[in-house]
This record gives sequence, structure tokens and C-alpha cells, in this order.
Amino acid sequence: MPKRFFAVLHLFSEDIEGRSIEQAKVAFSNGADGIFMIPAEGGMKPEVTLSCYHQVRTAFPSAFIGVNFMLPPHTVIKYAPKDADAIWTDYGIGVRDNSKDVWDMMNNLANNGWKGQLFGGFYFKGNNSVIPSDMTLKEHVEKMEMVSDVLTTSGSTTGVPIEIDVVHRISKFAQKQVCVASGVTSDNVQDILPYTDIVIIGTGIEVDSEDPVHIEFYKSAGLPHAAVKVGSLCAQKVSALSKKIKMYNQSQALESHANDEKLIEYSEYLEIPREKFMKFEEIAKEINQNIDSEQVAEAFEAFNLFDKDGDGYMLTKEFRTIMRSLGLSPTYLELVELMDNCPGLNDDKVHGGGLFSFEEFLMMYASFMRLH
Repeated sequence: MPKRFFAVLHLFSEDIEGRSIEQAKVAFSNGADGIFMIPAEGGMKPEVTLSCYHQVRTAFPSAFIGVNFMLPPHTVIKYAPKDADAIWTDYGIGVRDNSKDVWDMMNNLANNGWKGQLFGGFYFKGNNSVIPSDMTLKEHVEKMEMVSDVLTTSGSTTGVPIEIDVVHRISKFAQKQVCVASGVTSDNVQDILPYTDIVIIGTGIEVDSEDPVHIEFYKSAGLPHAAVKVGSLCAQKVSALSKKIKMYNQSQALESHANDEKLIEYSEYLEIPREKFMKFEEIAKEINQNIDSEQVAEAFEAFNLFDKDGDGYMLTKEFRTIMRSLGLSPTYLELVELMDNCPGLNDDKVHGGGLFSFEEFLMMYASFMRLH
């Protein structure tokens, strides 16, 4: 799925009339896939945000337009427009768990006839001072995916990039879409894109300002550097970032096409259906993202070389022999650990000389390759 880029329209109560439409034009004419409209002033009435939304929706009836009211979930229910493509809330799961509030909001919105995507905060600004262990993070991802459509994460505060390792870990467990909001610029977007589906960008694509009102707003938001922004989109920055994302999507499409050709080539060479080879690749990549088609094909060929009777099973004592034929030399302790951690193998198989299938061998092979 291509990566998407949504521009933030920061709303100010001053000079509202027509400003939102002009900002939306800057976003859409320079390559943004959509926009999110967000109050830039603390205490801005939701009626003002809603008025801006309706102006832009009328001007761009078929565009992707989302809203973040910057309000608690129970208040958002009252104001969320039914034709909004997305509602974004900073509330969710992090150091504090507000997922119950998000769940109630999601159900109420659905009951009111809203059919858009819900972007829920996941270790989002101010709620991400501590990132937990993988086990806890996986549980939190699963919980948040029950109450939202898109997990929306960020750096520690406005304008601060997220650590790549953090978004990588989140994406590793996510089954739904992951979004990085805030701290994304044309300088770091290509580092972030492999681990996210959507980027939402505000300060990184806005023009510089010396306006004291806006300076104070961004200072209060915690921006840690002097280059504060005005809340107005910069056409050149929007365009530059959009082009980088489009280039990334094009390169991924070319790579996918090349992979499809490899799949056909390897499946024909191994004389197995393409769908079956794709399944083998998925099994391996669930454990080790760096496994490629050639390695899967080599593993399959090695397994079948030793599977003399062709029944698709091998004795566990032959695992090391197959691995050595691939130029790998696991120690006895590594061998036991690989088998102990393989979902399909039980103690009887490991210690009793049982059998393992190619899928089980592939999981152990992928695990070993990940560690070496």
C-alpha cells in the first residue's frame, strides 16, 4: 500500500474567513494526499473548528479531510462532522491509558452514522516518556487496535522527530495502519517511511515567523528550538516532501514488481505453486524481515535434498546437517534453543527424535539468520 501524506492546517481564531480554504489549496495543489484541521490556539471553541471544516469541505467535497478538535473524546462526539474522512484524537494508550474513552467515542460516532477512520493516540506527545518492553508494547498495540483504525504516534513534543527504533518496534506488532505525526520533515521522512503507513506533518512544512503570538504558541507547545513557525503552509516545503514520498512509493512499486518476477522464477524452478512459495516467504518474514526470496528457495532446496522419501518431514536430528549444507553451523545450545522456540515443535520432538516439516524448519532457519 502506498504511503500517504496528510498536511496539518493549524487554525487560528484571527483572520479565519477564507484562510482555511487558501491553506487547503496550498496543501492539495502541492501533492498532499489529504489534510487534518487542528486548532492552534488553546481554548479555541469547537464551533470555530467546525465552521472552518465546513468551509473547506464545501470547497473540496471529494478531498480527504480529517479533524482533531484537541478535546477529550466525550466532547468530540458532539461536534464530529458525519462527512469527515477521519477523526484524530491525541487520547489513547501511552504512559496513561485512555483507551476506554476512545472506545466509547468510537462506538458513539458509529451510532451517529459516522463512517470515517479513527486515528487514536499511541505513545503520543506527552504520553510517551517511557516506551515499555516488547511484550507490553505488543499488548498495548493489540488493545489500541481494538478501539481505533490507525495508531498515531509521535516524538516527545511538537516538532521533535520520533526515534526510528520506537516506530520500528510499534510497526513490528501492528496489524492495522501506523501513522507518525509531528517531527517529520523532508530531511528525515525517508528514514521513517519503512515503518509507517501515514505521515501527518504540520510544523515541518510551515513557513517561518516572527509574529510574537505564534512564537508564544509554539513555545508553550514545547518546541525545543528557535525556528518557530507561523501556522501557514509553505508551498515549497509541502511540494518537496510530497515528491520524496512519491519517489519512495515508486521505488517500492518497482521493487515489488521485481519481487513478483523473482517469485515466479523461484516457484517455477522449485516446481511449486507461486502461492505456496509466497506463503513460505510470509512465514520467514514474520520472524526475520531481512530474509529474501533466494534464501527461502535455498532453504526449500536443501530440505528437499535430504527428504529422501519426499513426505515433507525430516528427523530433528538432521536439522544441523541441513543447516550445514547451507553453510551454517549452529551450536548444540543454539539448536536446542531454536527448537524450543519454534511454535510447531514440542519437547517430544526436540528431545525424542521426532519429525519437523519444512515450515517448521523455515521458522528455525529464519530465527538463526536473524541472530547471525
